[in-house]
Amino acid sequence: MRLRIALLLLLCGLLAARPAAAQSASALSAVASTTASSSTAPASADDVNRLIQTLQDPTARAELVKELQTLLAVQKQAAPEAPLGDQVGQDLLHGLSDALAGASELLGDAMQGLGNPAHILHWLERKIADPEWRAAWKDALIKLAIVLGGGVVAGALTGWLAARPMRRLAARMPARPWQRFGPLLGRSLLDLAPTLAFAAVAYGALIGTAPHEPARLAALAIINAALIAKLVLTAARFLISPYAPALRPVPLLDETAAYLDVWLHRLVPVAVYGFLALQAGAALGMPPGVHLALFNLFGLLLTLLLIAFVLQNRQVIARGLRGRPAEPDEVPDPFHRLRHHAGNYWHILAVIYLTAIYLVWALRVKDGFVYVLRGTVMTLLILLVAGLLIRLGRRAWDNMLAVNGELLTRYPLIEYRANRYLPYIKRALILAVQIGAALAVLSVWHVDINQILQGA
Repeated sequence: MRLRIALLLLLCGLLAARPAAAQSASALSAVASTTASSSTAPASADDVNRLIQTLQDPTARAELVKELQTLLAVQKQAAPEAPLGDQVGQDLLHGLSDALAGASELLGDAMQGLGNPAHILHWLERKIADPEWRAAWKDALIKLAIVLGGGVVAGALTGWLAARPMRRLAARMPARPWQRFGPLLGRSLLDLAPTLAFAAVAYGALIGTAPHEPARLAALAIINAALIAKLVLTAARFLISPYAPALRPVPLLDETAAYLDVWLHRLVPVAVYGFLALQAGAALGMPPGVHLALFNLFGLLLTLLLIAFVLQNRQVIARGLRGRPAEPDEVPDPFHRLRHHAGNYWHILAVIYLTAIYLVWALRVKDGFVYVLRGTVMTLLILLVAGLLIRLGRRAWDNMLAVNGELLTRYPLIEYRANRYLPYIKRALILAVQIGAALAVLSVWHVDINQILQGA
């Protein structure tokens, strides 16, 4: 097997040496070194002839290919795989380097294009002077106006017809919570009806007018974006019900429900319309570099909007996480301390998390989302288990060290003498659980604590 492989490498080296004489010496030296390590003697003319006969014989050639595939599989199994965290970090750095290089190249191309405005003006003049080009754009714009205009008129008429039934459903006051479902579902369907009418009429007009490819893609992008955005908003409004407080299934203040509705009308249209517009631009021939740059900017805009939403609600979420303050004579519960720290720093963690997700998405990091999702889920599970262990352990410890009430009545100081120094043991056990949870979280995120300690 080694002789065959060595001869095949020699043949590949000879074939690769034919295109350029400058590369022949390096190719032959590489093949020679490989052959020397695989075989004890150099390949002779008879060996080359046997290799040629092997390649010409289908059965022998298939056997040689199978042997090479086996050797490749063994080499892949022997090669150690990098941990997922290390691989994600390496991919992140490589992606960042490639993104910077691509941004530099794109900026250079853009500056070069902007540096010749005369060419752009000349191109526009030629296009405007072309009667066929003007006729094609005129026809496309007219058909697009017919498609979208018909949909808008149908949606407005349907909305006008659905307004009164929606007001009647919103004014209902169900006596029991389960009685809210029917009116709320009916109101949601009526809220969705204008968009469904818009889409139905627009699709019909699109089939009837049969515009050319650019106009058809633009119309499809607008219709689908309107439909998807309205479906998402209707599902969200079903939960928060900002304009029908009596039907709201989620316990929210009226102002909070209206605030969430405002932010939904910011995030959802930007996300849906932006994504479909970029996809339509790519289908219409947008340069790949420009499409990638705009796609990354689109993701950056969404990330910044989400960060602004997090910072706006920093205090509200912090108060909810902290819960009620502990009483002066009450021993702080571990969960209370954890909630207090989470309330102080949750917004920082959220901003870091959103930034990490954007970098993984923008730089196309392999298995990046798997790494982030798995690390997040496992971190939450570890914190939950550690908190339960501390709470149950404290309760069991206190029950174990409790002194009989009759003895306390007869000897009031007996509990103090019997439990002296034992609270320090309890604190040490709690600290051990917390340290173990911290190490487990670091392990989940593939942080090598040994390497950090050795570096320190």
